Amino acid sequence: MKTYENKQQFEKLFKKGDDELIKLMDKSKTIIIEDLSEFDPDKSGDGGGYSFHTIYKKMVPFNCWYLVYGTSSILEYCNLTGNFSNCYNCIYFDGICNCKPKIVSNTELFNTIKQVIDEVMKFDGKYYVLFK
Repeated sequence: MKTYENKQQFEKLFKKGDDELIKLMDKSKTIIIEDLSEFDPDKSGDGGGYSFHTIYKKMVPFNCWYLVYGTSSILEYCNLTGNFSNCYNCIYFDGICNCKPKIVSNTELFNTIKQVIDEVMKFDGKYYVLFK
């Protein structure tokens, strides 16, 4: 397990280059990206200062990843669409949930992680990335 949670750690990964990131992705079964940019511990349940995370689970034989979303909020939240909503108001609901998880390629996930690194490096964004 490898975690990147501060600017210095992201700088080390950035300096190692794309090959290191590709190795981390290849070794991982799960990658979690957490966005703490709006997080406020005093408001993180129902006051608007939520953290958001995306869990990428590797689909080994297909060389892609499926996504599960989450938040620190206690409000109704769909972990398949990443929206604040309940099933009854969802376009995928017809008595049961017919929503399917979003699927991304290795390239799309690689580019997402590079965007997170860029955000942290340029703007000192508050993210962490966990490779498991």
